[in-house]
Amino acid sequence: ISQFLTELDGLEELRGVLVLAATNRIELIDPAILRPGRFDLIVEVPLPDRESRLGIFSVHTLNRPLATDVELDTLVSLTEGFSGADIKAVCDEASMNAIRDSIDLQDISELLIKNDHFDQAFKWLKAQKERTP
Repeated sequence: ISQFLTELDGLEELRGVLVLAATNRIELIDPAILRPGRFDLIVEVPLPDRESRLGIFSVHTLNRPLATDVELDTLVSLTEGFSGADIKAVCDEASMNAIRDSIDLQDISELLIKNDHFDQAFKWLKAQKERTP
């Protein structure tokens, strides 16, 4: 951290240098880094609300063969506190679950992503988050 602060506050004036940073754990950032004068702008992007989560699910399930038992409104209800990346991960994992379950299909057009595949994906994501400090 001290080297980073030295570079930010260095003795030489830096021209044409832009520092862009991102984190999903701002509470872990050393307060010295966030002191006024170091960063001109701090933008906080909140977690998506219900309507935004529905939009994210719509984008990430577009052109994917969803079974009739999959209701996006139900999935949205289960994702309070999820980021857009979390929702994408659930959709991708549900798709992979469907592929694994359908590996023996003769006709790929029969492949469907079912509610059970999403349930498995939610369990997978929860396990992933528990392993990450």
